[in-house]
Amino acid sequence: PPDIMIGLPDGRYLDLERSWGVGAGLRWNHPLLGLEVDGYWRHLDNQTLFEDDGTLGQGAGVAYGVETLTRYDIGPLAGWVAYTWSRSLRQQETGDLYLPNKFDQPHYLVAVLGWSLARDLTLSGRFRYGTGYPKDSEVHSAYDLLTLTETPLDPQALRLQPFHALDLKVSKRSQFKRWEVDFYLDVQNVYNRRIAEPVITGIDDTITVYGYGLPVLPIFGVKGAFLPG
Repeated sequence: PPDIMIGLPDGRYLDLERSWGVGAGLRWNHPLLGLEVDGYWRHLDNQTLFEDDGTLGQGAGVAYGVETLTRYDIGPLAGWVAYTWSRSLRQQETGDLYLPNKFDQPHYLVAVLGWSLARDLTLSGRFRYGTGYPKDSEVHSAYDLLTLTETPLDPQALRLQPFHALDLKVSKRSQFKRWEVDFYLDVQNVYNRRIAEPVITGIDDTITVYGYGLPVLPIFGVKGAFLPG
C-alpha cells in the first residue's frame, strides 16, 4: 500500500524494532570426523506486524533452537548430516499467547553423501526432511500452478504434511593443464514428493496462500574453472 511506502507527514508512529539474544557452541574435529553443536535464544521487541484488520501494529517474537552438524571423510566416502530443532513464535498484542510463526519448522534434517569413483566420476545424494508448516485454520485448500487444480486440506490438521525429498547427482570431471570442466546430471526430488506449503505473497503476510513445490527436476550442467599457476 502507498501509505506504507511513503513517509507520513505526522511523523514516526512505529517504534524501532530491536532484538537481543545469546548463543553458545561446541566444536570437535578429527581427520575422519567433525562435530558441531550450537544453541541460541533470541527475543524480538517492537516487531512490526500486520494485524487481522489490515493495519500495522507492533508485537513481539521469540526464536530458539539447537543446530548440529556432523562431517565425515572416510576414504572415497565424504559428506555431512545437519539436524536443527528450532521454534519461531510471535505475539501480536501484549498479553496475547505466543503462537507459531507461519514458517515455524521445529525439525529439519539434511544428509549428504558423496562417493568418489575411478576416472574422476562422483556419485552423490542428498536427503531432506522437514516438519510441516503450521496450518491456517481459515484456509481450506492449496492451488497447484502446474496442474491448475485446487486441492482441499485436512480441516482438522494443525500442521501441513511434512516435507521430504531425495536428490541424486552424477558428475564427471575432465582436467587439463590450466583448466578443468565438470559435466553433471542432478535429479532433484527423485520420487516426486510435492506437498502444500505457504507462498510468500508480498508485504502483507496476514493473507495466507498455499501452493505446491517443484516436481521431479532433472538438471544437466557444465561447470569450468581455470587452475592457478
